[in-house]
Amino acid sequence: MELDIRPYQKGDYEKYIQSLTKENMQKLFLENFGGWSDSVSEKKFFEVLKTGFVRLFFLNNEFIGYVSLNSEKNNPSSGLINDIHLIKEHQRKGYGSEILKLVEEQAITLNYNQLKVFVFKANPSVNFYKKHRFQESEYIEHSKTYVLIKKLD
Repeated sequence: MELDIRPYQKGDYEKYIQSLTKENMQKLFLENFGGWSDSVSEKKFFEVLKTGFVRLFFLNNEFIGYVSLNSEKNNPSSGLINDIHLIKEHQRKGYGSEILKLVEEQAITLNYNQLKVFVFKANPSVNFYKKHRFQESEYIEHSKTYVLIKKLD
C-alpha cells in the first residue's frame, strides 16, 4: 500500500506527534538520561520545524508516523535525521524503508552529502539504519548513543 504524505500543519504536534514520540522514546530516555521531559521534546521539535523538513504519513487516512530532518548546525552539508517514528503496529512492514527513501531524496535535493542520525544503543532501529547502509562513526558512552552516517551518492 502506498503512503499518503503531507507537510506539518498547525495542530499536528498535539494531535499526532507528541504522543507517538513519547511512546517510542520515553523508556529509552529514562534508561539513558534518567528522565523524560515533554517540554524539552516539544521545544526540540519546533526548533527543527523552523528550519527543517517535517512530513507526516498516513495509510488509508490513518496517521502512522512522521519524519523530521534538518541540516547540522556545524555542518550545513550534512542532514540530521531527528526523528523517524512509526506507530508500533505499522513497524516492520516496509514503511520505515519507504520513509527513509523519501528522506534520502529530500537530502539530495537539499545538497546534503551525508545523513546523520543519533540512535540509542538499546534502540532496535540501530539495525534498521545499518541495514540501509548507515555506518557507525562514533559511540557516545555517557548517553549510550551511536552516531550513524550514510554518505549520499
